[in-house]
Amino acid sequence: MWFIPNLGSVTVLLIFYPILLILYPLTKKLSKKIASCHKNKRAIRGQLFYQMPLGFVKGNYIVLVICAFLNLLYGTWGNGTSTFNQTIACITLIFLAVFPISIQKFLLNRRADLKKQSFRRQFSVAYEDLIEKDKKFFAYPLVFYYRRLILPFVILYFNK
Repeated sequence: MWFIPNLGSVTVLLIFYPILLILYPLTKKLSKKIASCHKNKRAIRGQLFYQMPLGFVKGNYIVLVICAFLNLLYGTWGNGTSTFNQTIACITLIFLAVFPISIQKFLLNRRADLKKQSFRRQFSVAYEDLIEKDKKFFAYPLVFYYRRLILPFVILYFNK
């Protein structure tokens, strides 16, 4: 079982995102030569390095979790390719288990910066649907993410 092809359309983003990261230095060079590109460079940087990865993980969290669990459940550790796929699935699950806690810790530590326009532009996807004034609402995404992590595990592994 292949981990990457099972992701479907998410694979397209996994392929094009590194290409965008490689092309980003080109915009830096253009912004030095063309004044109007400087403003666009800052917007691209905010989207490329902060909004896009956070939005990708938030939007595809359940897909990534299910694919990783399916790969671990039905995959084998036999040859080099399947071992590579199993390793990627393990790394993905570890990342997905740590992601909610790290994002919430970051949000709580930088809550005062939310008033700054530049910070909001970069990290607004992380603050989506949260009431910033009430500290207990910052715990809601943890429940949301971990429910999405535990539910596929229970369905796949205890469905006998």
